[in-house]
Amino acid sequence: MLWALVGAFFPGNFGALHAAFGMLPALFLWMVAWVFRALTHKDGLGFGDIKLLLLLGLAMGVENTFSVLLLGSLQGALVGITVQLAGGHQAKKPATATDDGFVPPPRAIPFGPFLILAAFEVLLLPDIFAHLPFKISQQLLS
Repeated sequence: MLWALVGAFFPGNFGALHAAFGMLPALFLWMVAWVFRALTHKDGLGFGDIKLLLLLGLAMGVENTFSVLLLGSLQGALVGITVQLAGGHQAKKPATATDDGFVPPPRAIPFGPFLILAAFEVLLLPDIFAHLPFKISQQLLS
């Protein structure tokens, strides 16, 4: 994360303030995890996903990181629903606790790979995926 913050100061990048605001989607994800924990008394999200989104926010800025969060969530939901409709997947081995003490449910589907996939899509295809939440809200309001 430190390297991403330092990189924000290099010429041609968006600056430290924009990088700091890029951490907002991770804060949003943390709040969702906190509310889920408060309502269900179970962990629904490991903090590795939040740390990953923090790093992406520092490196990509706030608008692109919200696009990553939206796109990763949509793709993860699509895969998760498809897997559940197909009968679910079988856990290969019992779940073990992660570094932060989070023990995923036996049939959990990791969210991190969907965040990484969405980050690649936003970076490699910016005409299609960059500023996605803004484009969607603009279409809904017009």
